[in-house]
Amino acid sequence: MEDNLIKLQSKKEELITMKKVSDAQVMIKETLTGIANDTTDLGERIRNAEEKIKEKYAKSQAIDYMVDAGMLDHILDDEDKVEKELKEIEKQKRAEEEFEELKKRVAAKNQAIKE
Repeated sequence: MEDNLIKLQSKKEELITMKKVSDAQVMIKETLTGIANDTTDLGERIRNAEEKIKEKYAKSQAIDYMVDAGMLDHILDDEDKVEKELKEIEKQKRAEEEFEELKKRVAAKNQAIKE
């Protein structure tokens, strides 16, 4: 399962890179074929292409961040929502148990100080 996840993540990164390269190549070819019409427009077209590439890259990074942070469900995530909720309940229960244990320790320490 983990190997498949790694392979899929790698494939995703490969596809993202291929799309970026393809987008850049198309933009460059479009720019170069239109160069005869307006040479002063070339710099602006290149800047526009660069901005679009940067925007797509930033969007990709933001999506990855949100998936990693748990803000979005990961499409490859096999855990269903019930399993996630059960794990969260277990974490909360453990935290409450640790808190109760800590309160007992403090109470015992305070009792020992009083005696």
